[in-house]
Amino acid sequence: MPLAGAHISARFVVKDKRPILDPRGPARAMASTTRRLPAVLAADIAGYSRLMGADEVGTVRALREHRSAAGPLITQHGGRVVKTIGDGVLIEFGSVVGAVECALGLQRLSAERNAGTPPERRMERRIGITSAMC
Repeated sequence: MPLAGAHISARFVVKDKRPILDPRGPARAMASTTRRLPAVLAADIAGYSRLMGADEVGTVRALREHRSAAGPLITQHGGRVVKTIGDGVLIEFGSVVGAVECALGLQRLSAERNAGTPPERRMERRIGITSAMC
């Protein structure tokens, strides 16, 4: 409650004088805005916990070797590893095309590396891709 005789006033200052709507129209406004359509690839190893239970040291070594072999492939398709979590990895790409091509390459690489490996010891990748406009 204000004191007797006190004067209360509110003053609002608007510094941005740009119009709310672009006078050139929505199409021209969108054309001047840079948009990206990045993609995120998420991958992990199917049955990783089972593999760790059977042979922890061998599984960690094999995972390290698989990741090392995948590095150049990821870079070749314009990917950047954002985060690794255990056997999982998140990779960002500038386009969906790069992500899909990389995913196919990763699956081929896994098949090559698993050739001659008993089925119960194979490291098979599960891969998902998502994208959204930024």
